[in-house]
Amino acid sequence: MHEQQPGHAQQVVRHRQPRREQVVVPFSYDTAESTDAWIQHLAGIEDQVRLFRAEAGMLTEGVMPEYLFRRTRGIVGLLERLIEDGCTQAIDSGDERLTTELLDEIDINLGNPAGRLPDAGEVPDVPKPPRRRSRSPSANVRVTTSSTTVACPARPPAESKGTPDDAP
Repeated sequence: MHEQQPGHAQQVVRHRQPRREQVVVPFSYDTAESTDAWIQHLAGIEDQVRLFRAEAGMLTEGVMPEYLFRRTRGIVGLLERLIEDGCTQAIDSGDERLTTELLDEIDINLGNPAGRLPDAGEVPDVPKPPRRRSRSPSANVRVTTSSTTVACPARPPAESKGTPDDAP
């Protein structure tokens, strides 16, 4: 039997355990209970958001809960990325709050997760943001009648039916 001498460290052999990943089921939004659970999750996130113009209910009231669900399909990682990128955009723009208009401008980008296989379902399908509205001044045309001014979407330029050689 080998006795350990004082002052000598005993070598410890550690067996590496295989990495186990927990499968997280996305939230659903189809029953009162699942909707309440989603909103409670959003409330927990809302409590952690530090924006100067953040308001109570910013993520949990109005159209925002359903909007966030549609954008992320209830996948927590996508929600986290959208909120983080939204906060960054809110700070950079000086708006300092999260709105659907601000979040519409954000594409959820998970980067390239190392070691994950998209074809094996290890990377979620990321929903595209809603169709963005153009904010350029030429996107709207003002129509004025005798007493009313109405902003109307501009029409795209008409396609030319001839060639440049046909021009007078």
